[in-house]
Amino acid sequence: MGDIFKIKGLFSKIIDDALEVVKWFNNHSRALGILNAVQLKISSKVKSLVLPILTRWTSHYLSVRRLLELEMAFKEMLVNSLEDLKICAGNRLDMKRKATETLAILLRFDFWHNLDMYVVVSFPIEAFFLTLLITRVKRHLEPLAVAANATQSDFARLDVVLVTLVNLYHKFCDPLLDEAVCEVVRSSLEKRWAKADQEVFILAVVLNPSLRVSCFAPGSPYRQFPKLWACVRKIFRRFYGEEPNGDFRRAFHDYVQCVGEWSNENMGLNQHQDQAKRDVSEIFNFG
Repeated sequence: MGDIFKIKGLFSKIIDDALEVVKWFNNHSRALGILNAVQLKISSKVKSLVLPILTRWTSHYLSVRRLLELEMAFKEMLVNSLEDLKICAGNRLDMKRKATETLAILLRFDFWHNLDMYVVVSFPIEAFFLTLLITRVKRHLEPLAVAANATQSDFARLDVVLVTLVNLYHKFCDPLLDEAVCEVVRSSLEKRWAKADQEVFILAVVLNPSLRVSCFAPGSPYRQFPKLWACVRKIFRRFYGEEPNGDFRRAFHDYVQCVGEWSNENMGLNQHQDQAKRDVSEIFNFG
């Protein structure tokens, strides 16, 4: 996220404009009161604007998402209360100028188009409307927010971290995203992966019995036992200071091949997965 914000371009301009709107309304109680009154009229409840904190990466995503949730309230407010908003900042020239600049952001024809999670293109087909949804800022920020939440969880393991980073790399290969942003994210991931204890992370994925070698491409050497065994021997020696014995080698081979006592059936993986789903449902009251 920090690397993304160093980019000078449309993406960073959109974020900067969004933050200016949030800061201005949060700093002017009268303007915020007008916005809140419109929210009550539309939905009978008030949602607060979120001011992101630089060190909390998910807060930028939450800030943009909240603005998008309040888009209709902002638009109705601009239609019905624009003159009132102009005088909310006070009579000083600098305050009036700042109010004008902030309201100009909201009035700009492309602000919501660029910020909005959807660009809606509708046309009739057999009495129905086909809606093409193309994500913008949300599409860039949401994968980073999801990755942050996954890796800072109490249940994050080494395999969770690696799978999350790989998924993030895949997300930022999307040709529909801003190429400059994608390049920065991929470069950042590659730089950090180059410095990581790679074999430990890879074996953590392999030693997840629900994953094993399924995450690797068909032609990957990490789908082949000799390559995996070389990694296991190396890590085993690091951890225990001795060579793994023949029983360990045979057990690891059966585990990779998913046979014998290490088969899905004998390990009861399906039952464990079903129980995990039930536990999640009970925690979140999904029924």
